[in-house]
Amino acid sequence: PRPPVRSTTGAAISFHLTPEVTAGLQELSRTSGATMFMTLLAAYTVLLNKYTGQDDIIVGTPVAGRNHGQTEDLIGFFVNTLALRTDLSGDPTFTQLLGRVRATALDAYTHQDLPFEQLVDELGVVRDRSRTPLFQTLFKFSEQDQGDSGGIEEAEKDGVSARFDLTVAFVQSDTELTGVVNYSTALFAEPTIRRLASHLAELLAAVVGDPDRHLSALSILTPTELQVLADWNATATEMPPFRGMHELVAAQAGTCPSSVAVIEGERTLSYGELDVRAERLAHHLRELGVERDQIVAVCLPRSTDLVVTVLAIWRTGGIYLPLDPDHPADRLAYMLSDSRASVLVCREGAPVGGENLAVVRVDDPAIAERPATAPADGVVVPVHPEQGAYLLYTSGSTGRPKGVVVPHRGLVNRIAWMQDAYQLSPSDRVLTKTSTTFDVSLWELVWPLITGACMVIAEPGRHGDLAYLADVIDRHEVSVSHFVPSVFHQFVHHPWPGALAGLRMILCGGEALSGADVAALYRRHATVTVHNLYGPAEASIDVTAWECPRPGDDAPPPIGAPIANTRLYVLDRHLKPVSVGVTGELYIAGDNLARGYHHRPALTAERFVADPFDPEGGRLYRTGDLARWRPDGQLDFLGRTDHQVKLRGVRIEPAEVEHALTAHPAIDAALVAVHEQRLVSYLVAADQVIGIPTAGELRQFLRETLPDYMVPGVFVELAGFPRTPNGKIDRASLPAPDSS
Repeated sequence: PRPPVRSTTGAAISFHLTPEVTAGLQELSRTSGATMFMTLLAAYTVLLNKYTGQDDIIVGTPVAGRNHGQTEDLIGFFVNTLALRTDLSGDPTFTQLLGRVRATALDAYTHQDLPFEQLVDELGVVRDRSRTPLFQTLFKFSEQDQGDSGGIEEAEKDGVSARFDLTVAFVQSDTELTGVVNYSTALFAEPTIRRLASHLAELLAAVVGDPDRHLSALSILTPTELQVLADWNATATEMPPFRGMHELVAAQAGTCPSSVAVIEGERTLSYGELDVRAERLAHHLRELGVERDQIVAVCLPRSTDLVVTVLAIWRTGGIYLPLDPDHPADRLAYMLSDSRASVLVCREGAPVGGENLAVVRVDDPAIAERPATAPADGVVVPVHPEQGAYLLYTSGSTGRPKGVVVPHRGLVNRIAWMQDAYQLSPSDRVLTKTSTTFDVSLWELVWPLITGACMVIAEPGRHGDLAYLADVIDRHEVSVSHFVPSVFHQFVHHPWPGALAGLRMILCGGEALSGADVAALYRRHATVTVHNLYGPAEASIDVTAWECPRPGDDAPPPIGAPIANTRLYVLDRHLKPVSVGVTGELYIAGDNLARGYHHRPALTAERFVADPFDPEGGRLYRTGDLARWRPDGQLDFLGRTDHQVKLRGVRIEPAEVEHALTAHPAIDAALVAVHEQRLVSYLVAADQVIGIPTAGELRQFLRETLPDYMVPGVFVELAGFPRTPNGKIDRASLPAPDSS
């Protein structure tokens, strides 16, 4: 984070280029008609491009000029600053870029007498005390040390002055180039600057080796760094012979049939009873024709019936599709139609149905008459690792939700890692409270049941009732629970009915976790541990994990390192690895990947791309999330590459809400954003005189097609949307909503 006022306290480090690289740069400069300054500047802009992903790079450079007029004899020479703007767009070769830099520099030299301060005034730059105007990095070059070499005499010393955030200087002798990086210690750590120096040296060596390579092909990472990144992804873990989750649950039922598997209110269900009920329903579904990879929709609230149904579907080889009974009928009907499900399991009065759809009521007396054991003829569907396990619909940018198909391999790998990492035992009790349409509900359902533990089901609709949840945790001695970070914040500061002594582990995910909240919980509970997990629906629930250490602090915790049989890459737009500390897009590979988007091959091809790091031809999922590696191999989550938002752990595509809003005849245009944990819609009326409908009318209209969590809490009417100078909508300039 940048301090509010720019600090001038700095430090400096030096580095040297080999005589071979120096000679190569001299030859390249000669053959291209550029100066050594231009060649080095071009390379430095490439480095900044690889660090920031920006094609428009502005670097300052000092130039010596002469005063004119009455003060010439008094002052003599002066140093002015040129702002050199470099265009790196189009992925040129380095030779082509050098031509651009040469033209820019020569053009700038013709106007070098224009004072820099006058330029800033003419441009109308808004001054910011935290940074210098126009540029924050200075580049200097001289052929010999003339007493102003950018800090060479202070190299390797702390406490030197930092006139800019970053100053890179080169001094050329007869045989070598010496570089010095002067930096603000308020912004940069020494290891970061040493990496920068090594990256610049690596880049210059690559340029000398082949100046006609495109910028995307020039690597800045040293062999040591590449090996470290590979080591952080060395997560291969040998798995036992493959068995589906339902098979593992059945094995537990054979081991401990009388143990309590499920607690729902005051009712309990033993493992043996669960096994019998699941098998009877599986027989019923088989008779309806359910077989491998056939989708079975389930419109049930969180309940024992739901647990039974999911296990029964997997026993037939079918794919589980959860539908939330509280979602609008139009949305449920769309999911049924889009998924092409042939069977629906529900209760009487479910808000969904359809033609050519076999409907199964979980309380149908006929199910109780089915056999309680596997088919006598031995016809049991074997589970293939790539066979679909579940289909989840997430918010879609086209205005309709999109379905993600996750195979058994991903689910089994994820749960196996979880058990290996957290060691659930038969004495544990796991709170099951997540909505069935979110993937966390899958591990809440199967993880306790494959370990002989007990799942405690929270009442539907009460997952946000803090008093109720605290009471359930205390009364049933729950030991493990999941919380979305925004709800975790409320839970930490909520009065508990007791000490919650049985609670040993809280797993968080779905949003950025607050370090201050973790520290507050640790002060309140002496034995519980908090784990920060991350993962999109397209990758089997979670792909990273981090245990927050005690006593905790206010710093945002990382999302952790890749789990078993999962690889994570932070890449630039050319799918090249970025260095430690550099922001890039997060990509996922390995056993946890989904099969793709249901009936959407184009979208699948767009988001699931070929893995350039897998010689066997695997896939990468591009998450759209921004991340960076920490020096210890942990990952920081930094936001999104698009406008997708997370609210209370739920993924929301603003475009889907905007599409629903503009379907109202009184709305001409809509933008949706999150402000202080609220979904806010900015609206332009179709008729500026009449204006927009009331908030109540808009909410009622939206609830016909959207679930409650996607209905904005605030509506702001604007005459028009703010625009950038090039005419694009400027979301960053949308006004904060009036709290009234």
